[in-house]
Amino acid sequence: MPLHVTLVAGGSALLVLIAPGVGALFYGLRARRHSDPAGTAPGLVGGAVAAALLLLNIVALVLGR
Repeated sequence: MPLHVTLVAGGSALLVLIAPGVGALFYGLRARRHSDPAGTAPGLVGGAVAAALLLLNIVALVLGR
């Protein structure tokens, strides 16, 4: 499959996969800034999951799987 097709399809799918994690990171850390410590755990977990999914997809692209 050509690289540009893989990047368009994979990029779209990746945005759908990491959107909840990025949202949790954004709103969790925003809650923490506004003195609500309950936002810390969901924010960090969401950010870690989004980062892990991004890393796994980049590794898969580089290794050709």
